[in-house]
Amino acid sequence: MLFNKERLTLIALTLVALLLAGCGLFGSKSYDIVVRIDPPVEGVKIFVDGVHEATTEADGQVELNNVKANAKLTAELEGYTFKQKEQKVTKAGEYVFEIETSPGRKGAIVGVKTVLEDIKVSVGETPFEDLPLPSTVEVVLDDDEEVEVAVDWTAAVKDYSYKTARVYELEGVLVPGEGITNPDNITVKVKVVVDAEPTMIKVEADDRTYKSGETISLTLTLQYGDAKTLYTYNETSVVEVRFGTEEAPVYNRLVTFVDGVGTLDVDAWKAASTVTVKLKDVVLEGSASITVEPGDPEILEATIVGSNDIELTLQDKFEQTVTWFEAENMKVQLAVKDEGEEAVGGSSTSVTGASPDWDGVAFVSFVEGKATIEFDGSLYQTWLHEKYGAKTDPVKLIITLVVDEKKLTAEVDYKVPSS
Repeated sequence: MLFNKERLTLIALTLVALLLAGCGLFGSKSYDIVVRIDPPVEGVKIFVDGVHEATTEADGQVELNNVKANAKLTAELEGYTFKQKEQKVTKAGEYVFEIETSPGRKGAIVGVKTVLEDIKVSVGETPFEDLPLPSTVEVVLDDDEEVEVAVDWTAAVKDYSYKTARVYELEGVLVPGEGITNPDNITVKVKVVVDAEPTMIKVEADDRTYKSGETISLTLTLQYGDAKTLYTYNETSVVEVRFGTEEAPVYNRLVTFVDGVGTLDVDAWKAASTVTVKLKDVVLEGSASITVEPGDPEILEATIVGSNDIELTLQDKFEQTVTWFEAENMKVQLAVKDEGEEAVGGSSTSVTGASPDWDGVAFVSFVEGKATIEFDGSLYQTWLHEKYGAKTDPVKLIITLVVDEKKLTAEVDYKVPSS
């Protein structure tokens, strides 16, 4: 069958129209495109002819390949609206969906970043409504973003009394903004320290007898009002320590108080019946009774008494008199330091009794814990007279007290009688 000219023309025009429409004898036309959200938002779903094809990345865009010509593009994300409801694909290139409205950042709270400092107030001065409680805190979302949310402290009012000194822990409820959730019901807490001014220090020591020089461990407890313990004082302060009377020496010590309680180690002082502690920066004072006995003898004192007798006194390192002459194995050694020589003419005698020693070197007597060396009629006085009686100046008499392996030495200027 032969076609006429008019029919051929009509067929040609129909083919051209089909090609221009993107479908025809050679199949539909398709393009590679990029869909971008402005400003960038991650998680926007991109639909092609109602089918979800891709989701935007963190940069707010996504690439689509082989999208058919005239396909309809739409963008969806809960809470967002876009100025472009839909767009038709007519060529390769970029298709932009501008955000019209946005709920802000969406996410779940996983933690609180803000660290709330303790609030310190004085007892009886700050009602709940006057507390400087923070109205907002910074929280961390499940994608590590940090945002600020409000805090509601209303329910905490029942847990607080400004008239009672103590430490209160108040809990606040987070109020997430639009698009933010708190699935784990995370809350914030703050300590409110209702503090009273301490009025004294309670000083306590172990109930036992100390020897001077031993270490006493004192417990210092800050108190206020009717002797109620104050547990809110936490700082390092200087205290003054005094043993005995007001005239006794004062020692400064650094003490760290934790929850109002501090410990102090000091050396026991001679003849002390009380130990007094004063907190310098607050001017508080407290004392405790202690018993301190003389420690081990460490000093030997020799003094000329009467008619050239020598009185011996034992002292500990704090110069407290020690009654220790009753030791049965105690010896006294006597010697003279002569012209640079360390000791000449030395002799020794036992001091276990009040009678002369068996060799008659010297007499020793005991009165109230003191020992007295008497030379009258002794062999040692005779020897001193023969060797030094003509000297006008005193001789340096060396006295050594010996008990077991312990030795204590003293020197005294002794005027040897001339006749």
